[in-house]
Amino acid sequence: MHVRTRVYTQRLGKRCPDEPGSCGWSRAAALRDARRDAEKLYKKDITCHVTHEFCLLRHGSRVRFALSCMRQRYRVAVRNARFLHLLVLFGVFVVSLAILYASSSTQLDAGKQDTRSAAAEAARAQERLVRLYRKALSLDDPTHCTFIIGVGLQPRGQDLRGLFQHFGAGRWFRKPRVYYYGGLSADALRLAHGARRRASRSDILFSRPERDGAIDGVIGCAVSHLLAVRSALQRGCKTALFLEDDTSLGLVRYWDKPVAAAIHDYASDEYPVLQMELKLRSFLERGDSGALGLEHLPVRCGWRHTVPHRFKVTYGTGAYGMLRTGMERTLQRFTANEAFAGRARASHLGPVDVSKVIAAGGHADVYVILNATTTKVLWPPYFHEAFDSKSIVRPREGRGNSHQPQHIASARYAIKANMRWAEACREYVLENE
Repeated sequence: MHVRTRVYTQRLGKRCPDEPGSCGWSRAAALRDARRDAEKLYKKDITCHVTHEFCLLRHGSRVRFALSCMRQRYRVAVRNARFLHLLVLFGVFVVSLAILYASSSTQLDAGKQDTRSAAAEAARAQERLVRLYRKALSLDDPTHCTFIIGVGLQPRGQDLRGLFQHFGAGRWFRKPRVYYYGGLSADALRLAHGARRRASRSDILFSRPERDGAIDGVIGCAVSHLLAVRSALQRGCKTALFLEDDTSLGLVRYWDKPVAAAIHDYASDEYPVLQMELKLRSFLERGDSGALGLEHLPVRCGWRHTVPHRFKVTYGTGAYGMLRTGMERTLQRFTANEAFAGRARASHLGPVDVSKVIAAGGHADVYVILNATTTKVLWPPYFHEAFDSKSIVRPREGRGNSHQPQHIASARYAIKANMRWAEACREYVLENE
């Protein structure tokens, strides 16, 4: 008997011949019978995922067949559950990454927005400062010149370095508004002195031989100032502002009028040089201006005070303004005698005579540029020396800025005087106009 017929007839309690179809047996009927019994036993919750024929041949009863289907279903369910668990974990991971990326993107966007806002605010502040510099320093006045005198390729001070970088180059066939003159060192002067017969430079000369010890940084500073004055005169400037490269522009916001107007108003043909930075020993030693009595001068809105220059008392060539007559009178003393044979030859000035500078004493703020016959001192001053200045005042003694405490005390006193003036005269301050 065929195995499938035997299994089925044993369950029915009948014996049938080997031929299919005998005793009402058929393969389709046996499969239908097995599925029906399984559904009755387990309330249609079980669906066998294997061939019913295989289950029927493997087990001899319907119950065993149903249990086999249950075990198979359980295995499938476990596999599905594991797959679903992994799928859920992967979904949670993806969602976590998305949330993390969204939060980091939000923070990054906020940071970029803050950076852009800070950069925009800094750009606006820089633009306002540039407008203030252009107005206060009279950079749009074609008859006014601004010169920065230094010792290197560019100004050492941060304020004047930025000023020169922004206004020092001509644009669109327009002349530069600010000129930088790299000064002469003692070595350069000694080299020119050694080659005086070969005329190594056309802007300076030595009318007589000099000792090497007489040529130092002090002489080089004075000659550099004279060469800057000579350049301003050759350029046809009616007024000029001369700044040493370690001068600060921190007081610009307290000015009451532009530089060119201040030079015209406070300087005169009798005193054509206006000292706009002041250094006093008494500021450091006594805490006041001493015999000058500057702290007792009344505050006058729209007008500042001028006091006479005093020999070896009112120091400072960090900032000074000149009328054209002041430039001519200064150069008359330190150029060749034939240079000022006539005013028409002012654009073809002769070289600066270094020997005359040495004979006069050499110090620019005592004997050369500033003196009692041509100079008035502006108070409150327009400028002060930067606090981090590294200028060399006594190079012949091998020291650095030996007067730096005096310079710092003078700068602080100038700041206080300008703040006092601006507090009383708010409506006259350039920045508020």
